[in-house]
Amino acid sequence: MFKWLHKAGNRSDSPPQTGRITDLEIPPGGDNPLKWFRKAAEKGTCWGQLNLGMRYARGDGVPQDYAEAIIWFQKAADQRDAMSQYYLGEMYEKGLGVSADQVKAYKWYCQAASQGIREADNARHRLQQSLTPEQIANGQARPVPSTPRTTIPGFKKPAD
Repeated sequence: MFKWLHKAGNRSDSPPQTGRITDLEIPPGGDNPLKWFRKAAEKGTCWGQLNLGMRYARGDGVPQDYAEAIIWFQKAADQRDAMSQYYLGEMYEKGLGVSADQVKAYKWYCQAASQGIREADNARHRLQQSLTPEQIANGQARPVPSTPRTTIPGFKKPAD
């Protein structure tokens, strides 16, 4: 898997991006995906956070830990990663790692569905059948970013 990702990250026709697998200094043919997912997640990449969350949710290479999965899904979802939003919806709906909360599940499903995740759209419609109109309205409300940006990089506020 890492050989392919390494090749893809080094393509000359792809625009330069931060957070690529090649930015992590992964040697071609790297052997421990969990190590690299964690490194990517800790650097703030959505794909690293999503993959690390999935590892914890499934118990793949680590002890299954839903609370830890929630942490990593939340970090990626806060960056508007659609699949992480969908998985958070599942975790809230089923009460895995958190107390079951149908309104929060609906909220995350709505956000993922708005980005084209078909499974989230199906789950949203299914869950909608058991919610009140007020709960649906609460779930559809756009969330306030958890870390609001107060400055725009490169923008200098004019002196008063």
